[in-house]
Amino acid sequence: MNVVIKTIIQLSSNLNKVSIAEGIETEEQHNELKKLCCKIGQGYYYYKPMPIEQINDLLAEEMTVQ
Repeated sequence: MNVVIKTIIQLSSNLNKVSIAEGIETEEQHNELKKLCCKIGQGYYYYKPMPIEQINDLLAEEMTVQ
């Protein structure tokens, strides 16, 4: 399976596009995608679905921390 994922990430990079992994649910999946050079992902591992208001608050917090 990793061969297919790695190929998609490489193809995307070769086309100057960004790959976004979806459905990341575990630290193992997160780490494996990181090893494959996938830099953007989403899924329950990071956050559960939430209303837009919560997302705005979360992003505001992240911006002030950095």
